[in-house]
Amino acid sequence: MRKLRLLITCLPAAVAALAGLPQAAQAGLTCKPMVWGYGLHANQNISKLQALGAWRSNAQSQHGATYMNYTIAKAKSQKCRPKGGKMNCVVKGRPCKSTWGGPDAESG
Repeated sequence: MRKLRLLITCLPAAVAALAGLPQAAQAGLTCKPMVWGYGLHANQNISKLQALGAWRSNAQSQHGATYMNYTIAKAKSQKCRPKGGKMNCVVKGRPCKSTWGGPDAESG
């Protein structure tokens, strides 16, 4: 009974702490303005890969190598549409880098 009472007492605080996790995770990122990448190929998967490669290249050339990780980009999207018998894909997102250290942070 005592453990149950403790659990009921602590549960609201634990839920509130967990609710703040996404904000805390975002606090460890520095993000730049929107970057686009484009791909055009008969095969949609190849067109997506081209667009993603172009996004990474553009993010690197505009903001440096630490900003080319699409996985942690914000406000990102990928869209493909037919164009002249091929698939035209557009990848966009705000490139971010981690400020917590590790492989996505600047070294030194």
